[in-house]
Amino acid sequence: PGLVAENVACPALLVLSSVMPTPLMPLVSVLVRSMQRDSLAAALAAIAHQTDTAIEVVVVNARGGTHADVGPLCGTFEGRVVNQDGQPLDRPSAANLAIDHARGRWAIFLDDDDVMDVDHVARLRSALESAPDAVAAYADVEHGHHGPDGWQTRHRFAADFDPLRLRFENFIPLHAALVSRSRPEARRCRFDETLDLFEDWDWWLQLSRLGPFVHVPGVSARYMAAAGGG
Repeated sequence: PGLVAENVACPALLVLSSVMPTPLMPLVSVLVRSMQRDSLAAALAAIAHQTDTAIEVVVVNARGGTHADVGPLCGTFEGRVVNQDGQPLDRPSAANLAIDHARGRWAIFLDDDDVMDVDHVARLRSALESAPDAVAAYADVEHGHHGPDGWQTRHRFAADFDPLRLRFENFIPLHAALVSRSRPEARRCRFDETLDLFEDWDWWLQLSRLGPFVHVPGVSARYMAAAGGG
């Protein structure tokens, strides 16, 4: 089964108008805030090729209106598109909506302009399962862009976890980390919808008060630089 959305020409339409309070499942929820960029297909393909076999995919339509049909791009993983009619969603609102629809015991974000290696989810889940007190596990991430000669790295996020440093610097890209949702207090951490920037940093600070983060050395995700240098 692949991803399905409402109001598109594909079978077995699935529309989520509300979230039922169900027990967490032994799944990794991969949460995609989609602006329907051309790069969305690559992000979904990166999810589809994950070696971890227990994954669900939640694509949140952050652009507004109805999301285009993304087709069966997530292979055998169960997926769904959450359409938000009307005005577009800002980054924290889209993130909270994705969390509301996540059913997995673990969650990781992947925005539609980023990618991760095939073993990214598996290695992070293994790290969390080996550290029951940890609230998150994160890998190293390369920030860069594709050039004429292939991938060009501008910066590598590869720092060991330091809760004091985290108070002054956001050194963990959002899709670097897999978060454990086993504890109710972790599920109560929300993205601050009053923030235009650094909503992920604020979320890390909330989660870091609940327990340590595990650093898993080695690059297994890429963070795409915005056109023009951002």
